[in-house]
Formats: sequence, structure tokens, C-alpha cells
Amino acid sequence: GMFLDIAERFSLAPRIDKFVIENTFKWLRQGQLGAQNDCLVNINLSGRSIGDAEVLSFIESISGKYNTPSSRVCLEITETAAVGKNARDFLIQLHDMGFKLALDDFGSGFSSFGYLESLPVDYIKIDGMFVRDLETNHAHREFIRAIDRVGKAMGKLTVAEFVENQASLDLLEEMGVDFAQGYHIHKPQELVKSTLMSDFSDFKFAA
Repeated sequence: GMFLDIAERFSLAPRIDKFVIENTFKWLRQGQLGAQNDCLVNINLSGRSIGDAEVLSFIESISGKYNTPSSRVCLEITETAAVGKNARDFLIQLHDMGFKLALDDFGSGFSSFGYLESLPVDYIKIDGMFVRDLETNHAHREFIRAIDRVGKAMGKLTVAEFVENQASLDLLEEMGVDFAQGYHIHKPQELVKSTLMSDFSDFKFAA
């Protein structure tokens, strides 16, 4: 977190984004994601990259260079970074290229549900601050239900972040949330060491 904050401050984050994007596309070209068409790789974009025409051009160019199957790539942007006309146009162009889009940390910023309707995102990722204590916090449970209901009404899928135990996973499944992410599902590890889908075979709805 400290490293990325400093990179953002000195406008270095887009360079990091480009490095991650290119190496991910190289990895995809090697067929590492497997043959399942419903399996995605997600890439977080920094706020500095959103609305940047150079970054957009880079993504389009590098996608063509490595013949990237854009439908299997989901680009994540934070709620606060998605606010503004430049950001919306940027996202529309990415969506037109065939990439999936996710609105990360939803609920932590200041976007309204009304603004959400105008964004071409496929996934709404519910901020972990509402998920980590949903077993004991009734208000947070209702907030998650509300996000899920509104998301479904808009034709978007929902993802709960920060899932750390089976009880939370069970509650989310009962609520109808589409996907779960967190240490209970899998802890971060080097990509080259991952066994991919075999790691998740025991979960009914995990991503």
C-alpha cells in the first residue's frame, strides 16, 4: 500500500499498470488460464491511468500484439476513480474493445446508485469494510443486500471482498451475492505457483 501510494503521488502508477498489463497478456498468450471460457484474470488499474489516452492506446496496441482474448480480462477501477466524464468515456472504450469491467471497493466512495447505472461495468465489488463483520453487523448485511439487489436490477454481477471465514461465505451465498473474494477463498501467491481452478474446486461461488 505504501509503495503504490508513493507511485500514485509521483505519477509513476501508469508505468506500473503498463508493466502488469503487458506481462499478464504475455501470460495469457501462453494459455496459462486454461480452456474454460468463464475463467477471468483481473487487473487493477490505478486512478492515474483512468481517462489517460496514452494508457488506453497502450492497452489496445498490446492486446493486438499478443492477440489477447479481451473477453477473458476484467479491468478493475475504484469507485472514486470512475467519477467524471473522462473516466466514463475511457471505460466505454475499454468495454467496446471487449474487456470486462469491475467497479472496485463500491460503497467506500461517493458514487450514487444513479451514477452507477451510467457506468459500463460488468461487476460491482462490494467494499470489504461491509463484509468483514457481516456476521455481527446487521446494518452492513442490509447494505450488502441493497447493493446486490440494485446491481442485479442493472444487470451487473456482485462480488464480496474480504471474505475470511465460512460463516461469511454462507451468509453471502444466502443473500445471492454472485462471487466471493478473500483469504478464506485463497491467499495471494505468485502467479507462476498457482494451480488456478483446481484451487477453487471446493467452492460453489468463488472468484
